[in-house]
Amino acid sequence: MEKHHPGIWIGAAVAVAVLVVAVSFPSGKKDAPQPVAPAPTQPSSTPQSLPQTPAPTTPDEPAAPTATIPPPAKPQPPREPDEPPPNPQPPLPPATLANVRQALDDLDFVIRDFRAAHGENPVGDNAEITKALRGDNLKQLKLKLPDNNRINNAGELCDLWGNPYFFHQVSGTKMEIRSAGPDGKMWSADDIQQ
Repeated sequence: MEKHHPGIWIGAAVAVAVLVVAVSFPSGKKDAPQPVAPAPTQPSSTPQSLPQTPAPTTPDEPAAPTATIPPPAKPQPPREPDEPPPNPQPPLPPATLANVRQALDDLDFVIRDFRAAHGENPVGDNAEITKALRGDNLKQLKLKLPDNNRINNAGELCDLWGNPYFFHQVSGTKMEIRSAGPDGKMWSADDIQQ
């Protein structure tokens, strides 16, 4: 029987071990991380901006002006849909007896136009009649009010002295319009009526 040398067995075991390691790890490095390909990126819709550094200036050279962004415009308050855009009104004529009578006649013509369109006079107090003449009626008919009459903050038609008119329904086809006159007191001796 032949004697085997122990070194042969050790050499054979080492060779097998090297072969196993070589097959398991082709690069020969144990636990080496495998390279990972970067994930494809999609182009960004917004351009990337690089930080800009200002150009150096010398003491003799002024710095470049920087752009300023104007503040946003203030929103305008909404207007009522039935109100016409604000127009400058012509000046009122002087408050003379003749001019006040003319203003009453002009207002009477507007009321006649309303009556012709609707078959009746506008009804209510001064503010309600004024609203009806300006389009708050069944036909939504807007009549142009005479330039020699103004509307006060309460929505009432006023004479040349700034006093509200008094409207009195005499009949379905007749309306009396009264101005308080220069003293501003209704039902006094200086009243003017249509």
